[in-house]
Amino acid sequence: MEDHFDRLPDCLLLDILDRLSDAKSLVRCLSVSSRFRSLVPLATSLRLLVDRVVPPSPSPSLFDSFAAFLNLFFPLPFPPPSSPYSSPSSVLRGFRCVRHLDIQLPSPVTLNDNGSTFLRYRATFGETLEECVMIVGFRGKEGKEGAGREVVKAADEEGEVKERVFWVIRALVDACKRHNYAARELIREHQGLASLRMSDAAGEGVVEMGKRGLEECRKCPAPREGCRVPRVKMQMRYGRKTEVQRGGEVFEGATLVVVRTMNDDGTRDWPDGDDAARATDAFGSDGGYKEAVGELMKNRSYSLEINSFLI
Repeated sequence: MEDHFDRLPDCLLLDILDRLSDAKSLVRCLSVSSRFRSLVPLATSLRLLVDRVVPPSPSPSLFDSFAAFLNLFFPLPFPPPSSPYSSPSSVLRGFRCVRHLDIQLPSPVTLNDNGSTFLRYRATFGETLEECVMIVGFRGKEGKEGAGREVVKAADEEGEVKERVFWVIRALVDACKRHNYAARELIREHQGLASLRMSDAAGEGVVEMGKRGLEECRKCPAPREGCRVPRVKMQMRYGRKTEVQRGGEVFEGATLVVVRTMNDDGTRDWPDGDDAARATDAFGSDGGYKEAVGELMKNRSYSLEINSFLI
């Protein structure tokens, strides 16, 4: 019987693999046939879901040593997808033509035990942080037909603002850690990468790098002193009565924050007055947050500078 599958051209199969995109599924496709084994490493668009982050071991385990021994005689382009020792970099190492990469990390460990605060941010990086737009506020629950609303609030406005500043710093630290510890290694190993997106399972934060930012990062060596948050200036617009209604929840007292990196001499490379455009670009496709951005842009802005610090 004629195998019609073999009549499909390679370009069509590559298009199917790019649409599949899931990196772990593509690794499993290596065992389908010799043809798949030759085509899978040529996939250009990949999506990788990281189940958990395992800290590196100071010394190789017995499993690692045995795998290294086998690899001397039976070299594999990819590690086993089920291996608990596989990092994002090792899983993707066998892909030679990656252009667009989307990585989903585990949800960050929250510092807010009772869940009373919500946070959404989108950060853009080059060599270091370029800008970050975020919305932060208090979370509550909507009762039936709008009745029985219960919203957790701070005791006073000063307390609310302090808590928001705390969560802004937390978001900056989280974004810089993703860029420093995960993105840099991938950028170094995949020279053809044109876009990189790193999010988390809870949808809290997104770190993005475009072609220009990736090229800038490749030219600069990794910092020797660990992860550094750069000097930034924040424009905060606070609305005590601003509400964002989503899925039966009420996010009250939302605050819009636009963060930009400053030069060492205190100057800026970006103009004033374009916060609305930046915020719309970050949250414009999300209905509830889009409404909040429009309302918050009408409020007075407060400026705050944070000096660079090492994590």
